[in-house]
Amino acid sequence: MNDFDEAILAPCSWEIVRLLSSILIAAPSLSIEREDALALSRRCLHNYADTLACGKARWIDRDAADGLIGELFQQLAGRRRREFIESRTTAASKHRIIRTDRGKALPASDADKLSIQEWMMGYAAAKENPDFFNVIDIARRVAGIGSLGLERFVILIEGKGGVDGHFLLDLKASAPSCISNKTPFPQPRWPSEAMRVAAVGSRMQAIPPAFLEAVNVKGKAFLLRGLQPSEDRVDLQGAAAHPKQLGRLMCEFGAIAAWAQLRSSGREGSANADALIAFGHERKQLDALLDIASHMADQAENDWRAFAQHCTTGIDTLVSLSA
Repeated sequence: MNDFDEAILAPCSWEIVRLLSSILIAAPSLSIEREDALALSRRCLHNYADTLACGKARWIDRDAADGLIGELFQQLAGRRRREFIESRTTAASKHRIIRTDRGKALPASDADKLSIQEWMMGYAAAKENPDFFNVIDIARRVAGIGSLGLERFVILIEGKGGVDGHFLLDLKASAPSCISNKTPFPQPRWPSEAMRVAAVGSRMQAIPPAFLEAVNVKGKAFLLRGLQPSEDRVDLQGAAAHPKQLGRLMCEFGAIAAWAQLRSSGREGSANADALIAFGHERKQLDALLDIASHMADQAENDWRAFAQHCTTGIDTLVSLSA
C-alpha cells in the first residue's frame, strides 16, 4: 500500500471491496477469465479475514519472500541510487537537470520554480543539515490518473552530494478524499488534507517513504515524500501463465490490507484491534463482500463505457462544429 490520497475514516469493508473490485477489473487485461478472477479474489478475501482474525500486524520479510514479491525484492537488491538518479536526470553544463523527455516530467514555469525554490529555502533552514536540501532543479511531475489537474512537482536536491547522493522529492497538492461525503462517520479534525494523507499513511505502512511530511507551500497544503521508482512494483505481465504464483500473490495482497488496518486500529475513532479480530471471524458477512465487489466491478465497467461513449460523441460534435 503506497497511495493514501483517499484515506478516510470509513467501514473497513470498503477497502477490501475496493481491492477485490480492482482484481476483477484488471483480470481481462491480464488474460484471466472471470471465474478464475473470482477464485483469486476469494483467496484474497479469505486470507484478509484470516490475517485480521490473527490480530498481529506483520509485513513481508525481504529475506523470506518468494514468488512474485520475492522476485521484486531480488531486483531491488541489485539496484543502486545512481542508476535511479541517472534514469530521471541528465547531465548539464554544471550539474544534472531533471529529464522532461520521457513523459514522467514536464518543464516547470519560472514562476513555479521561484515559488518552490523560495519555499525549499525556508524548509531547509529548519532542518539539522540545510545543505542536504539545496535545490538543483525543479520540474512538473506527471503521474497517476487521480492526480491529473493537481499541482505536482519533482525536486532534485543535493542530498549527500554527487550523483550517488542526490535525492528526488515528490511534492503534490492534496485535495479532499473523493468519498468524503459518503462515509457515515464523523471525521478527525485534520489541520489540512495533506496532514490526513501523511498521518494515515504513516500509521498503516510498516515503513513509510523517506521524507514523508505534510507541508504548507504559499498557503496551500502539499504532501512531500521521497520519489519512488515506478519499477518498485510487482510485474503482473504474463501472470496468467503462473496461476500458483498469482494465487499466492492475491493471498499476500489480502494480508497486506489486513496488516495495514491493524496498524492503524484504535486511532481517532477507528475500530480497535479486538473489533477487527472479531470482524475477521465473521465469514458469512465477509463472503458477501465478494458479491458486492463483483457488482462494483460491473458498475465500473458500465461507467467506463458510458464515459467513453460521451467522449466520442463530444469529439465528433467538436469536429462537426469546427468543419
